[in-house]
Amino acid sequence: LASGLLLARGLSLAEKWAAARFMRALRAIHYRLPEDLPASTLLHQYRQPPALIARLWAPICIAALNTPVEAASAQVFCNVLRDSLAGSRADSDLLMNRADLGSLVGDAALAELGPRIRLGEKVTGITRSATGLHLAGPEQSAEQVVLAAHPRRLPALLADLPEMADIANAVAGYTWQPILTLWLRFATPPLFPFPMLGLGDGHAPWAFERNDLAPGLVAIVMSADGPHIGQPAEQLRDEYLGLLAQTLGPLPTLLDWKTITEKRATWSCTPALPRPDNSTPVPGLYLAGDYTATTDATDTYPATLEGAVRSGVKCARLILETSH
Repeated sequence: LASGLLLARGLSLAEKWAAARFMRALRAIHYRLPEDLPASTLLHQYRQPPALIARLWAPICIAALNTPVEAASAQVFCNVLRDSLAGSRADSDLLMNRADLGSLVGDAALAELGPRIRLGEKVTGITRSATGLHLAGPEQSAEQVVLAAHPRRLPALLADLPEMADIANAVAGYTWQPILTLWLRFATPPLFPFPMLGLGDGHAPWAFERNDLAPGLVAIVMSADGPHIGQPAEQLRDEYLGLLAQTLGPLPTLLDWKTITEKRATWSCTPALPRPDNSTPVPGLYLAGDYTATTDATDTYPATLEGAVRSGVKCARLILETSH
């Protein structure tokens, strides 16, 4: 961290010192807060300069938690900082995969394990059955069911299980954060110095060169809620093209463009968010997903692939323990 801050461009010496002081203070309390609070409040408590928040802390918070720093959980933010900036040099290496995640991991695992996968069959509800649990839709019964659906679907899926009412009600109270992607197709590939570029401070978009999909393809991604969600598409396109040109210089001819907004891309990672355990009051029914609880607050992650994997591993171990 020290060498990274020392070499960082765009920060004054005073801002670098403030960032190091903040990280040292978090390390002293083992990254455990007495109570959860908004990340912006924590940063102000530790006297972080506004410019430092805009250039460093807010972009990290939005990128990792997909929640604006004013609304994000300070405890989860601390957990992310501990496992990235406060870790070893390798912990903050930026790896860009050349293939999709299915090709990297999923397909090989499925080929080795040989499970039976039924696609295009929507589960509409879960009820108790003589053998354990019954799935409506594909009409199948099982002794054990791992419910790994999007948390927004939980209330409907659990409607016929009164024991799950508290969990369903808690998840029904979640709010959601969007992710907007502007796809640009240029006549020739723009010259990116890196595969991924930040286009400003604070709540600013990130640009990704996607020549792996098609020559001249660029994705500009804007995470979390903000004024950009309500902007006309043409205005947003022109604004982001301007930001891209400020970074790269004159751009090639734009051939085509499209915006895609996932309105419920992730749940809002707010302070003290209620999270259900992997185990449930219904025997044989388990939950898995990035929204589930961990054994300790300092292990809690935001709505990320890392959080989902941790939940899946914890759920699998729990099933193995109870099965034996």
